[in-house]
Order: sequence, then C-alpha cells, then structure tokens
Amino acid sequence: MSGIRFLTFVSILHGFCATTLAQNSAAPTPLTSAERPSVATATREAAIFEPASYPARVLVEFAERSFDLETLAAAIRRRSAEDVEAIVRDLEQRVVRDQAPFADQLHASGGTIVEQFWLVNACSVDVPDARSLEALRRTPNVLRVIPDGFRRPSIKTSTNADNHAVDALQKAGFKGKGVSVAILDSGLDITAPGRLRPHRTFFVNGDPNNRSGGGLQGSRLLAMRQVGALPPDDTIDHGTAVAAVAAGETWASTGSDAGHAPLAGIVGYSMADIGGGYATLTTMVKAFQGAVADSVQYNIRVINLSYEGTNISYWTEEQAIDLAARIGDMVVVVSGGNGGTNNHFAHGSTNRIAVGAVRSRTPSQSGRDVTTTSTRGPLPGGDQYPNLVACGDSLVLPVKDVEGVDRIASGTSFAAPQVAGAAVLFRSVDTTADALVTRAAIFASSEDVAGKNRYLLGAGENLYGFGFLRDDRLLDIARGVGTVLKTNGTVTTTRANVTYGLPVVAGRDYAVAIAWDRLNVAFDERCNLDVEVRSSAANGRVLLGRGNHTRIVHELVRFRASANEVVQITVSGVSFVLGRTSVPFGLVASEALPFFAEGTATSVGQACGFSSTEIPVLAGFTSPEIGTTYSGMVQGSRAGTPFALTLGVSFQSFGAITLPWPLAAIGANGCTLYVSPDLVVTGGVTDARGEATVRIGIPPTNALLHSTFGHQALSVAPSTNQLGLLTSNAMRIRVGGDPR
Repeated sequence: MSGIRFLTFVSILHGFCATTLAQNSAAPTPLTSAERPSVATATREAAIFEPASYPARVLVEFAERSFDLETLAAAIRRRSAEDVEAIVRDLEQRVVRDQAPFADQLHASGGTIVEQFWLVNACSVDVPDARSLEALRRTPNVLRVIPDGFRRPSIKTSTNADNHAVDALQKAGFKGKGVSVAILDSGLDITAPGRLRPHRTFFVNGDPNNRSGGGLQGSRLLAMRQVGALPPDDTIDHGTAVAAVAAGETWASTGSDAGHAPLAGIVGYSMADIGGGYATLTTMVKAFQGAVADSVQYNIRVINLSYEGTNISYWTEEQAIDLAARIGDMVVVVSGGNGGTNNHFAHGSTNRIAVGAVRSRTPSQSGRDVTTTSTRGPLPGGDQYPNLVACGDSLVLPVKDVEGVDRIASGTSFAAPQVAGAAVLFRSVDTTADALVTRAAIFASSEDVAGKNRYLLGAGENLYGFGFLRDDRLLDIARGVGTVLKTNGTVTTTRANVTYGLPVVAGRDYAVAIAWDRLNVAFDERCNLDVEVRSSAANGRVLLGRGNHTRIVHELVRFRASANEVVQITVSGVSFVLGRTSVPFGLVASEALPFFAEGTATSVGQACGFSSTEIPVLAGFTSPEIGTTYSGMVQGSRAGTPFALTLGVSFQSFGAITLPWPLAAIGANGCTLYVSPDLVVTGGVTDARGEATVRIGIPPTNALLHSTFGHQALSVAPSTNQLGLLTSNAMRIRVGGDPR
C-alpha cells in the first residue's frame, strides 16, 4: 500500500523517540559542527542666498549659449588630440563672445570676471555689494546665481585576495599601462626634499632610476597642472596618497604596497586655494574643464575627485562632474564623503561613481562593513547614495617628502581611488569600452555586502550602494572570461524597449547592470531607464529580477538561474526629459559572485493535537543562513512528550505518496504529512511547559544558498490515535546568508 514506506518510517521514529525518552535528554544533533561565527532642492534655490560679506564671489549660470559640446565629445571619442585642441580654443573664444553683454553689465556695476567656463554654461565673478548682486540676478539670460565656497579634501591589505583582489592581477601583468588617471586634489609630491623629483611611488617599479615612465623626470606623472592659488606640490599630504592608491607603486617603506594600476599614467590638477587643501567651486570647475581638454593628449580615461561636493545636482561643480563624464567619455569617481548621516556635502551629480568606505577583511576582522563616518543617503529628492563601497579604513599610504616611511589613514578620500584604479585597469584591457560600459561593468562585478551591513543604522543601498569593488571579477569581464555580455545600446521615444539574450546555467548566479548619463545637467531632471530579466519559459512571464530606481542613472539586477536557458534582458526607457528623444546606455551581464539572501522560515499547514488546547506546533524560527545554527521551538505540546524533528527536501511527494498526505487512513485522524520525512535531524522531550528548542547547523558552503527544504515535528502520543503519532505544522526553510 502507498503508506508502507511511511509506516516503516514511523516504526523507526518510535524507536528513536523511545531512546530519547529513556535518556530524558533533548540534546540537539546538528547537521554539522558549524556554529554561528563570533530635493529638498526647491527650498535651497540658489537665487535666494545672501553673502555674509562683500565683496563676494559667486557663480553665474546662464540659460542659453550659442554652442554645445557635441563636436568636442565626438573628437574625444575619435582620440584626435589635434582636433580637441582646436575645438577647445574655439570654445574659449565663443564663451567670451557669448558672455560679453553680461560682462559689460557686470563691469558697469563694479563687478569683475574671475573665470569664464565652456564646460558648464557659467562664469565666476566678484561682486562689490548687494545692489550689484541683485542687478546681476535680473540680467537677461541669467538662469541662477549660486555662492562660491570652499570644499575640503574629504593600501596594503586592501589589494590582496581577501579584499579587492588586485595583487594576483598585477603578477599576471595587468597594471594599467597605456591609460591615464586624472587626480584632482591638493597637489602631488613633485619635489621630494634633496631630490627635486616626484615621489618614488610615481616611478615605474618604484625606482627613481627607472626613467621609462614618460613623464616628469622619467616618472609616470605625465603632467602637473596648477589650477588653484597654491603651488602644485602637495600642500597637505592628501593628493599624493590618493594617487598612490589608484596608480602608485611601492616606495621605500617595507610596509608599502602598489596601488591598483601601477603602470598607468598620472595627470595631476592641484586645486588647493588656501591652507588645508581647501578649493573653491570655481577652481573645481576649472580642474574638470582642464581634464576634459587634456583627455586625448594624455589618454585620460578616469578622473578621481576625493573632495566634498554639494548635494544638489545642478550646483555648478556638480554639473562639471556630469559633463566631464559624458563629453570626455571618462569614468568619474568621487569620494562619498565622511559626514555619516549628514550628506549636505555629498555629490549631487549623477554621471559619476560615488564611493563609500568599508573596513578591510583581515585575519582579525570579517570586513566589508561600512564605516561609521561614511556618508549615507538618500540625497535630497531621493537619490541612492553612495553607488559603491571600497576599502577606506586604516590604509597604508605614502608620506610626502619622506619616502622611507608610511602612514595609516582612513576615509572615503582613499576609498574612491580604489575604484578609479580599477576603472583604469578595465579600460587598459578592454580598450574599446566606453565610460558607460565601464561603469556598468564595475557594478556588475561588485560583491554583494548586504549581509555584512544589515544590522547597521540605515542599512540598504543608501549605506553601501550596489556592493563592494572586486578587481578580479571586473578584469574577468574585461577579458571576456566566462559568460559575458558587453554592449552599448540606445532607447528612444519610438523604440523604448531593447532586448538581449544571455545564456545561463541552472543554479548559477548572474548580474546585469546598465549605466546611462544625465543629459540636461542645468536642471534636476534625468531620463529614467529600467532593466528586467525574465526566464524564456512561459513566454517570458517569469520575472527573475528588476532594477527600477527613479533617481539614479545606474541599475543592477542579481539573480540565480532556475534553468539552463537563454534569459531575456530588457532595457526600457520609462521616461524622457523635455527635448530628449534618445538615451544611450552601456550594458554588462555576466556570471556573478554569490549574493546575500535573507533566510526565511515560513509555516505551512496545520498541526493536530492531544486536545483543542494541547497542539504541538513549530514556531519562532530564526533566520537560516549558511555557516550558522538556526533554531526554533516546539510549542503547545504536553509536558514530557518525546518528539523528532524531520528534514525533507520535498513538499510534493514522499516516494509514491503525494503530499500533503492526510494520515486518517493509517490511524491518525486530523493529522497531515506536509514534507517528506527524509531525515530525523534532532529530537527531544518537551519541558514542563510543553516546549522544546531545536537547533540545526548549516554548513558554510555557497552551494546551499537559496536552497529550500522543510521541517515537521512528529510527537509520540500512544493514547491519542491508532498511529500513536501527532504531526505539527511544517516549516518551509529557504537558506540565506552572506556568501563565503
């Protein structure tokens, strides 16, 4: 008969419970010995500000101008240095002509021009008094006036296999050669005392006698531009350290270590205007403008800015960030800030990667947890912030002017160049990838750190973004290792959906990322794109994942394949800003690192009992996660009742028996078997309250992530029914946890 197999199991179960009762012990028998291891922007409209004193420096933005930057963007993508130089000269002349009527009126009111910008539609001016400022606001074509102000500057373990995993890549020869990174900072150490040469971290192999770097005195420092008021030699020992993390070599200290791209070119833009390295917004815009102008001459593909910003997207320096990324086809990486929950000086721009800081993984700490000072989102208007996290705690850094020592420092200033250096590596290997594809690849290759941060205040994407930087996975994408899809596409108002296919293998994890640019930078608006992944089964009706934020220009979907198939990836243009009919994007899809999953325990069915008030049920289960022991309770039973907790892999069948199976036919009226009793994993005897705790260990293996199984408690009750057995409800277990 169909119940023979179950009756055999019951016989074995009675023997088990008899032994347990005799021992009068409820000691658990875990599966393994594993134990748990120890905008408001509208209210801040710039036009209403009043300077504290006069004369005052302000930034004036204009509504219209006679030119755009698309010709320059095309020349940069052609990598024509001659054309770029000629176009920049023309832009410098055009902006003077365009702003001439404004300049005349400004001079008539006693004001003076400080800088005229072609990257952003703006200029920097000094006004003598409040009357001049008010007249300036009423000048035709003036869009807004904002105050200029100062912004301040906001590696050995971090590069090893336990963290960003770049050391092995460097041993294999991947060091960023042929690509340059622009460091917009407090300056660089270019005159080491007694040597009058750049710091040795900027030389090939860290050897000042190796003059093959092609830059200043044979170093890899290709150029050093003074943009701020102070000399370009590093004023506060900040820019030198930032550059070393991104692209430095070892120096004379035994504790030193190379940065991410130690053969890359470095172009410095010193922005310090006063002591402490502080830079004005005027200077920051000039620096970005200079990097765009130099981008082809020095093959700058990445910019790093480890300075504060403004959390409003249309603030002038934030516009410069977004335009440098789009027009210059450069990956712009910014420090997320060290304000904790105060994000006033976060970066409101969108076409950049804002980086938060986490602790490194070491033998004494698990790492990947966000530091308390790393700035959190959301920004005004709801923007996710930051976009990514990287090691930014207790990093080993060089010291300006002293090459035989190192120092320890922390902050997002040093987390950002980790990402900048990784972007250099990617673009040095995949030389055809543009900035959009590079940004998408950085997100697609990131490691999910939700599990490491779920107990922190404000946990979620506004704590750690899309995840933790992983150079090794990023370079796999660059080289096309495994399943990789890299492409550029465009959604339009007439073709709002673009679909791609990705072959996947059942049980493996994948990531899909897209990146696009904010196009109308003078206003707080952006086109909105979504991405979703669907199984090809059931005509694509099975959704595997969707990315549908509304205030950022990146989306990421992580999913586990449920079958061997070609999944459908669809990028959709959800909304377009006024005047824009098309949006280019970059897309990257690849096999991914296992990602964090929340473990769940869900009750299934009903229990049968001794009486209407004595019903043994399963309840109170903790989150089941790999490498931990989860627990639950048998409750509502009679005191001293022996029981067994079963584990089963199926809620559909047990041999020839279809589940759920009512047990009335074999003498247990009202009782039901919900999950296959494949194993007895633990058991015991209920206490005086009719309760017992059960504990089950889960091995620390990624293969168990997302797996499902069930538990059901079977209590021995000889006088209750012919079978002498009561069944609890079942618990459906879905294993989660942090990937190992």
